[in-house]
Amino acid sequence: MTDTSNDLSGRVIANYGATLAFEDEQGGIHRAVARKRIGLPVCGDRVSWQPQTRGDSVITGIEARQSVLERPDHRGHPKALAANFSRLIVVNAPSPGISPEMIDCFLAAAESMGVTPLLVINKSDLLSTQEREKVGQLLKRYRELGYESLLVNTLDGDGLDPLRQALHQQTAIFVGQSGVGKSSIIQHLLPNREIRVGALSQATGLGKHTTTTTILYPLPDGGELIDSPGVREYSLENFSQPQIARGFREFDELAPYCKFNNCTHLVEPNCAVQAAVTQGKIDSQRMFNYQKICASLKNSPH
Repeated sequence: MTDTSNDLSGRVIANYGATLAFEDEQGGIHRAVARKRIGLPVCGDRVSWQPQTRGDSVITGIEARQSVLERPDHRGHPKALAANFSRLIVVNAPSPGISPEMIDCFLAAAESMGVTPLLVINKSDLLSTQEREKVGQLLKRYRELGYESLLVNTLDGDGLDPLRQALHQQTAIFVGQSGVGKSSIIQHLLPNREIRVGALSQATGLGKHTTTTTILYPLPDGGELIDSPGVREYSLENFSQPQIARGFREFDELAPYCKFNNCTHLVEPNCAVQAAVTQGKIDSQRMFNYQKICASLKNSPH
């Protein structure tokens, strides 16, 4: 058995595949490989490591993750993308289109992971008066459930200061479909992005693979942002139905009144959640989205 009692602590700040970059407790950046038996560390992981007299340092262990974002790999198995973030920033935009179903997917994921979501509607300058009113009603429904939301426009900076405040002293990751403008928001939040990329490149010799590499950046006003290209293909298909149900927070106080303890709130008789939808106490669109998400799961209860 290898003695790890003298191992040092660090945090993974970039994942280049088999090779990693991590930051030690003094802020120094190192290149490393991980021992096979521990699995593959991801950006945000807190790790133990050992320096080597020659070559890359060695990651010897991964601390328990407080949160993890996963997507299916090519075999359909969950693959971690990033870990230990405290805020999930769910971005939608009028172009390519605001999707309540996608919003509910990510909110359910945030609830399941135990992180605090923030709903951002980007490109607010594209909203007509009628569309702005419709979006206002949508966000009002989410605020009534306790979710924070912001309208953002990167062209004139509208909404960016409240967003910076929401990210202060947090570790955040942005999610949302392609085309909603996550990259443009991140560029505004990270004016020193190229400095970080340059430091990583110099320390690791791995070049500036920012379009394919998940990287953790410090935010200028305190906090951190994990920029992960992999979230473009994010999916909930490896979640279970009970996990999804727990992700709809308005179900919680009603679930104990369902006839069956393991009620899925889909087809069972005497379901208190379904009754609340009929009575208008739970938004019917949210229930419809819940049903669609459950139907898409690998082990669908349907």
